[in-house]
Amino acid sequence: MLEDERPGSNEWIWLLQDDAAPAPDALQLLIEATERATTATVVGAKQLDWDNHRRLVDVGLSSNKWFDRLALVGLDEQDQGQYDHLADMFAVNTAGMLVRRDVFEKLGGFDPALSGPGDDLDFCARVRLSGDRVLIVPAAQMFHVVHRPNGVGTAVAARKAGVFLRLKHAPAAAVPLYTVGTFIAALYWLMAGFLLKAPAMPCACSWLRVPGSCAPLRCVGAEPPWPQHEPHAARSTRDCTYPGRVP
Repeated sequence: MLEDERPGSNEWIWLLQDDAAPAPDALQLLIEATERATTATVVGAKQLDWDNHRRLVDVGLSSNKWFDRLALVGLDEQDQGQYDHLADMFAVNTAGMLVRRDVFEKLGGFDPALSGPGDDLDFCARVRLSGDRVLIVPAAQMFHVVHRPNGVGTAVAARKAGVFLRLKHAPAAAVPLYTVGTFIAALYWLMAGFLLKAPAMPCACSWLRVPGSCAPLRCVGAEPPWPQHEPHAARSTRDCTYPGRVP
C-alpha cells in the first residue's frame, strides 16, 4: 500500500452507477481536486446528458431548511461553462462521487431507508455535519441517462424520499408538527384529485406520504438508522489507493 503524505486515510472509494459513465479523465481530475483541498472528503463530477453531452443534468445540489432537493441548473440548460467556477457545495450526485473510505465507513455509508433518490443529499449533509467539505469538480464529467425505463428514480420515489428527509433532519421538537402537516397535505391532494376527477395520481401521492412520514418517528431518541451497509446494488465501487496521481 502506497502511503500518502497527508494525515488521515489515503484510500478512496469511487462510486459508479450502471446508468452513468465517466469521461476518461474524470477520476484523475477528482483526485487532483482532493490534493488541492485536503479538507474535502467528498468530491463529485458535473453530470451531463447521455445523449446530448452539451445538456446539463446537475452540477451540484443545494437545499433549504425543509431539506428540499434544489438543483442549480435549469430545464434543458446547455453547458457553456457558466458553473465551472463552483467548488464548495451542499451535496453532489452519487454518480462518480469520490469519497474517502474512512469517512464513508465512519458514517455507515448510505441510509438503507433511501433506495435511490435522496441518498446523495442525506449522505453529503452528514459529511458536512461531521466537519468535512463537499466539493464539485466541474471539469470532471459524468454522462448520465436521464429518463431510464424502470429506474429507481421515479417521481413517487423522489417524493417519498423528500418527505423522509424532511422529517429525518428536522429538530426533534418539530417532527410532530411536520408529520401532521404531511398528513394534511396528503388529504388535500386526495380531495383535489377527486374534485378534478383525476384521483389516481393524488391517491398515489397521499399513499407515498404515509410511509415517508412514519419512518423517521422510529428514529427519534434512537440510534441513527444507517448501520454499516454496502452501497446499493445499482452502484459499483472501485477502491483507489494511490500515491497522488492516476497512471
